[in-house]
Amino acid sequence: MDPVGIVVATAGLFLAGVVKGTTGIGYATCALPFLTFMFGLKPAMALVLIPTFVTNLSLSFAAENLLPIARRFSPLYLAMAPGVVAGVLLLANLNQKTAVLVLGALMISYATIALAKPSYKLSAATESRLKIPVGFVGGILTGLTGSQVLPLVPYMMAVEMESDDTIQAINLGVLILTILLGAGLLTNRVMNPELIRWSAMAVAPALLGTYVGTRIRVHLPTSYVRSIVLTVVGLAGVKMLTG
Repeated sequence: MDPVGIVVATAGLFLAGVVKGTTGIGYATCALPFLTFMFGLKPAMALVLIPTFVTNLSLSFAAENLLPIARRFSPLYLAMAPGVVAGVLLLANLNQKTAVLVLGALMISYATIALAKPSYKLSAATESRLKIPVGFVGGILTGLTGSQVLPLVPYMMAVEMESDDTIQAINLGVLILTILLGAGLLTNRVMNPELIRWSAMAVAPALLGTYVGTRIRVHLPTSYVRSIVLTVVGLAGVKMLTG
């Protein structure tokens, strides 16, 4: 952790918090490119864990519909566990460049989908059939890259729900994935005491960014800030793919 690394990491954690504050989602996905460029993918995944957990905790339990949401998507949430195990095993055995390429592809895909804002909706039958595959694949991608947005976010956006319930369902899924990922990284010794300390310290810029994001949401159109940040995330993904 040299001074330049600390400055870049702090900026990335802060900006990801701004995204979280303005949109309610996307913290780890926005923070990971900055951290990966400076420290490599595995340390980046470890560093972002505690701030991701903290920034998702309150949103996951804030609304009144927590239990109905948890029951409705319980097959999806349960399927995340074996997926994360598989993803962490891939992370341990694959070349790091391969994992970074997958993360880059996820960045581009997420930014493209989010900017396009598709308006498709799933039927009740399709929603039910996709719960386990979405949870399992989301777990694999989280275990391999640390990013929790795909396919969880597009799936939840396509389900018939109130917007507040959608955000809560996403954040509950991200919270579960973060806990599972932390356990996987600890088991595989990617997460060590030093990284735990740095990850705990990273909570401060994350919360500050989240606060700033909530203030921006009051004064500026969320779509404007969101578009700028998603464009940056997409360009970071291109950089990861091209080296």
